[in-house]
Amino acid sequence: MFGKSRCCSRSTHFKTMRPTGHQAFDAYLHDTLTRLAKEQEEFLAFLERLRHAKDRAEFDDFLKALQRNGFLHGRLTASLCWAF
Repeated sequence: MFGKSRCCSRSTHFKTMRPTGHQAFDAYLHDTLTRLAKEQEEFLAFLERLRHAKDRAEFDDFLKALQRNGFLHGRLTASLCWAF
């Protein structure tokens, strides 16, 4: 959904903008773009943690379903644990 190349190209574009000549605006622009870039990095890291947690929860649910149905016992359990 949010490709890294697309995000990086935007931030690179902002970093290469030429100064307008208005020092106060240029400082504001720089600070704002720096803050937004940091927030973007934090948000992308959050999304990665969220995806990992979702995957982990789905896998845990899968294992619980196998246990409920009696599929996990003996050697099969050990082989599944070593696979991950």
